[in-house]
Amino acid sequence: MKAIIVATLVVLTMAATVTLTFRTLHPPRGAAVLAKVFFALVPVLVVAWGVTSDDLGFLPRSVLAEPAWFDLTACLFFYTAAFGGGVLQLYNLAERGFSLRILAELHAAKGSPMSLDEIAERYSDGRGLAWMYDKRLNGLVQQRLVVVEGGAVTLTGRGWFWARRLADLRRFLRLPSP
Repeated sequence: MKAIIVATLVVLTMAATVTLTFRTLHPPRGAAVLAKVFFALVPVLVVAWGVTSDDLGFLPRSVLAEPAWFDLTACLFFYTAAFGGGVLQLYNLAERGFSLRILAELHAAKGSPMSLDEIAERYSDGRGLAWMYDKRLNGLVQQRLVVVEGGAVTLTGRGWFWARRLADLRRFLRLPSP
């Protein structure tokens, strides 16, 4: 139980830190910020777990995990799961959710119908679909997953590695081929 409580408190700290960071950084730098905050708080989590008593001063003996290394491992697992399955996914929905962004554009039109061209032009607060495409492609270039030369986009070795992992995962999950 200590593992769940400590991990939850550090995840709440992460959420607050990320929120403040996104509100103050311009541009906010996306998922890289999330990863940096996640890794920066791992030592905080370990220290917080280490300096608190096993029962946190109120937990009954029956809910304490033993041995101690197992409780710490569980704490790290819960923290990582909350990040990957919660905070990061929430960010992906809010920032990268293509379909949700289209819904937001239609909502901003206050019930007025929009043509496909209007949606494409107004996408992401008027930056447009071309901007979104360029942003995603530039991100792949910055991460050294692709190179762009003469208008052609080519996977790098690193890009091939990750593309293969994605294909393997899709096959494993029995998802249809893109």
